[in-house]
Amino acid sequence: MSVNSSGNEYKNINSKNHVCNRALAHSKVFFQRLILRKQMGLLQVEIDTQNELRRSVTPIQMIGIGLGNIIGA
Repeated sequence: MSVNSSGNEYKNINSKNHVCNRALAHSKVFFQRLILRKQMGLLQVEIDTQNELRRSVTPIQMIGIGLGNIIGA
C-alpha cells in the first residue's frame, strides 16, 4: 500500500513541477514580447502605407451608441 501512495505522491509532485515550469516559461515569453521594440524603418513603412483610418464601428453600433446617450442623459 505504501508503494502505491509513494508513486502517487511522486506523480503529483512531478505534475506540479511541470505546471510551474510551464507558467514560468509563458511569463518569460510574455515579458520579452512586452518590451519588444520595432525598428524605426518598419514603423516608417507602416505609417506610409496606412494613410487613412479604417472604419471599425458599424452604422448599427453608432445607432446603439446614440440611443444609449439619449437614454443615459
